[in-house]
Amino acid sequence: MFAVLLVLLSSVGNGAGSVFLKKLSFKKTNNILSLLLNRTFILGITIYATAAVLYVIALKYGDISVLYPIAATQYIWVCIFAVRFFREKINILKWSGIIMIIAGAVFIGLGL
Repeated sequence: MFAVLLVLLSSVGNGAGSVFLKKLSFKKTNNILSLLLNRTFILGITIYATAAVLYVIALKYGDISVLYPIAATQYIWVCIFAVRFFREKINILKWSGIIMIIAGAVFIGLGL
């Protein structure tokens, strides 16, 4: 169960990291150095790296065949964050996909 919780935290971190990188994409610059030194970029990459470390720790305590499908919940977090922070619209196909991801994670989780 500890490994599953770490993977869920990792997936939230991946979603959050994506939000920061999306926010950075709104900057109107072609200067790569200014992008690399941007606080938003550094924060996004730091969150991604932290999520990766959590995932590696989770792999130490759980089966990858169980944890990897649960990591797919990051798509759910990205959709939630996209609606919340960027006012993106989620259509019926996206909601269907989210429901399938949740169902798949539950079925895999039941196999613990």
